[in-house]
Amino acid sequence: MLHRSTSYVKLSTDNSSHVIGNRNDIPRKLLNKKFQIVIDTCGYTPQDFSLVNLIQFDHYIFISSVSVYSKDIPPNQNEFAKTIDPRKYPVISKLNKFEKYSVQKLLSEQKLRSLSDKVSVIRPSFVLGENENTGRLKMLFALQNINAAIPLIPDRKFQFIDVNDLAFLVMKITECTPGFNYNLVGPSLDWPDFVSKFLSIFEIKKYHLTPKVEDFPFWDSEPNTGIRSLTSRYDWISNYHFTNLEDSLLNFKNSLN
Repeated sequence: MLHRSTSYVKLSTDNSSHVIGNRNDIPRKLLNKKFQIVIDTCGYTPQDFSLVNLIQFDHYIFISSVSVYSKDIPPNQNEFAKTIDPRKYPVISKLNKFEKYSVQKLLSEQKLRSLSDKVSVIRPSFVLGENENTGRLKMLFALQNINAAIPLIPDRKFQFIDVNDLAFLVMKITECTPGFNYNLVGPSLDWPDFVSKFLSIFEIKKYHLTPKVEDFPFWDSEPNTGIRSLTSRYDWISNYHFTNLEDSLLNFKNSLN
């Protein structure tokens, strides 16, 4: 496992080998080494994939995002849904953080595809649950401390996948033939249902609600109707018994203790 020591906490049950280094400065011991499976969880820009030419592998799995899909697609689209067009965003430095993330992830996918035909791309929705480390739920929880409002938009959809479901399905994909895209998304929910469940589980009563949307940690200023209402063309994914919202939030709450 290649990781930076500052961002990785070794688990007591982890028996894997660990190599300290950076993806753009590959340690010599890994050069030209053959791997059956590579799971890349942190590639972000097209420049992040120099390692593809420095190692050998049978299957390279890249964790991308559903944010690569166009914002005007209808609900319930699968992996064939239209993606954004990076050519419309030639100057990445001028994009807001949401646009930049989407464009960079799609350009990364395209870069990887140009380097190897042994690549599979995973596009998860928001990842929640135990030890969730994006900070979104903690940020949501902390809003009560500054008496900040949480947007409550009736027609907004919300789609997530529990981190344990994500890990399980990623491992299933390691057994598949390389070369395909996979939407790893749980059922589409109404955003007000998420808000209600979150407030109940965390016993929060100090929130006030507003229909206004600004720089909120769960979405950008676009409607994103289709992005939060995706499915998969693979039955073994679309019919998977995803962890429900209540259990996922409880797993997160328990991991804080």
